[in-house]
Amino acid sequence: MSGSFYGLEPSGLYASGVSVGDLEGDARSAASGFLTAISEAEGAVHHPVVAGALRSYHGTWSPKANNLPVEVSNTGARISNVATTGVQYANQAADPLRSSLLQQQAQSPFLAAACAEDGDADGARRALQCGLVVAPAAEDLWRDALRQAQQLGSRADVRAVADGMYAAVARHGSPRGVTAETEALVDELLPGYRRSAA
Repeated sequence: MSGSFYGLEPSGLYASGVSVGDLEGDARSAASGFLTAISEAEGAVHHPVVAGALRSYHGTWSPKANNLPVEVSNTGARISNVATTGVQYANQAADPLRSSLLQQQAQSPFLAAACAEDGDADGARRALQCGLVVAPAAEDLWRDALRQAQQLGSRADVRAVADGMYAAVARHGSPRGVTAETEALVDELLPGYRRSAA
């Protein structure tokens, strides 16, 4: 993403949204811990009025606590979408085709995640490939592709994605290669990986 709007850099705002969305697991743990603590307190209290109050408190807060991870994830997506939408609107008047392509790139991770959630590995792969057609060196998309290959495919699939990523970044990306974040993910998913000769 390039350009800025309202003094904000879209890439930083988008990354912040992704970071917030990544807190979904922490929110799930916190909500579960909160409800477990209340449940344990209900069993430990021997006074019927206090135990009843705790049950009522648990009943009131249980739906809200269980919904917390979804809200965290949705908030992260909304933050990321603000960055994407801002860039799209800034460029739309000048270049409608470019705006359409940016929208395709921005939506591909969300579509891929939905496909992966449904167990549709081919759909997830195609969604990310659509984004990579627009931005072949977009490491956020490549990292998503690596994670999905690991989740839905085999080690050979992960290796094929890594090989494709390094080749695309060498052709279209930074002369320094991939970022440390991407390199760390490759090391995590493919310990001992050595790049194929280009």
